[in-house]
Amino acid sequence: MPDTPISDVMPDMIARRHGAMRDAVASARIEGMRVSREAQAIMDLYTQGQISESEMVEQVSQLHGKR
Repeated sequence: MPDTPISDVMPDMIARRHGAMRDAVASARIEGMRVSREAQAIMDLYTQGQISESEMVEQVSQLHGKR
């Protein structure tokens, strides 16, 4: 998904983002990983349109000591 300006996040986009994040967490679990509460909180900020996709990726990467 490309970055969407935060002000342009509409309810249908929030629903799509929620589904995508739910699928990502399920995929991680299938692979034997666990998504931390901290990472989930960052993902929730993205889902609600409070941060962009690139900000979410950056914050999760920093959380896990990458970059």
